[in-house]
Amino acid sequence: EPNTVLLNEVKPGETYEIVVTHFHGMPLMRYRLHDLVTFTALSDEESDIRLPQLVFKARAADMIPLAGLAQIDEKTLWQAIENAGIENSGWTAYKEYNNNHSYLRLCIELKGERKTNDVEEMIDHQLKTIDIDYRDIDKWLSHQPIRVTLLSTGTFQRYYEHKQKEGADLAHLKPPHMNAPELVIQKLLQLSNVAGNI
Repeated sequence: EPNTVLLNEVKPGETYEIVVTHFHGMPLMRYRLHDLVTFTALSDEESDIRLPQLVFKARAADMIPLAGLAQIDEKTLWQAIENAGIENSGWTAYKEYNNNHSYLRLCIELKGERKTNDVEEMIDHQLKTIDIDYRDIDKWLSHQPIRVTLLSTGTFQRYYEHKQKEGADLAHLKPPHMNAPELVIQKLLQLSNVAGNI
C-alpha cells in the first residue's frame, strides 16, 4: 500500500495519485480520482505562487505496473509498437501473474506474419528505449516481463460485429487498449480461436 502524503509533503519529479479528503466528516471521507500527476516544482517563483506545480500524467486505471519498477501507460506501449514497425489491426494489454512473477500480456492482431518471440523481443527493446524506468528492469527481474498472444486475422472485426449485435453504441465497439475487463479478453480469445479452427 502506498503512503499518503499531504500537499506540503510532495517532492518535485515524483508521481502521485490524487486523493481528495473531506476533513469535516460527512459520508464521503476520501475520494480517489484515479488521476496520476507529476509535480514539476514546489512553487512558481515568476508568478509568486507558493503552491506545487503539477502536470497530468495518466489515469491510474490505464497503467500496468510491473513489479513496482515500471508503470507502462497506453501512450508508451503504443509508441513501442509503432517504433518496432509492428503493423496491426488492434491490440489490448493487461497485467497477469505466473509463478509469483508479473507480466504485461499484449494481445495483438498482426497485419502480416511474425513469430511470437520476435514480437516480444521487439516490444521489450522499444520499451527500454522509450521508458527510463523500464530500461533497467532486466537487472531486477529474473525474467523478461513482456508476453504476447497473437490473435488470428479478423478477430477485432468480429469483436466489433459482436458488439454491434449486442446493441453497443459506437463509443463502446472497441475494447480498451489498457486493462480491458476479463470478459472482453475472453471474448477476443474466443473469437480468435473461432477463426483458427475454420
